[in-house]
Amino acid sequence: MIRGRRKVPMHTTVSLVALGDIAFLLITFFLLSTNFARGAKIEVDSARAPAIEKLKETPLVVQLDKKGQLWLRGKPCSVADLETALASLAATVENKTVTVTIDKNQRQTAYGPVILAVSRAGLEIALAGEKDDRP
Repeated sequence: MIRGRRKVPMHTTVSLVALGDIAFLLITFFLLSTNFARGAKIEVDSARAPAIEKLKETPLVVQLDKKGQLWLRGKPCSVADLETALASLAATVENKTVTVTIDKNQRQTAYGPVILAVSRAGLEIALAGEKDDRP
């Protein structure tokens, strides 16, 4: 009588250490690629007008808040540093438009240098506001 080979049960183990590493790397990637600072803690009372067009969101955002503090992409910035910061950021983005939001109570002496700095950096300016639907 011919006997076949006896099947020996195989014991396999799967290491879950690599799965934990991959999960950690994914969490780190998503935390670093998310922009948490956009518009955070910045109080701007936007100007209102009946003829405002809806624009696409731009990666370069400059805001001048109620207190006169200038913000570039959600981080405080001085007017003196704005031009060089925008010029260096412009090299990394495709859309060369800067969205500028100015509190409606700010005077020209406060926002004038901001507009000049954006202009000197060679970027297009899109002033942001809210549509006024009142008659």
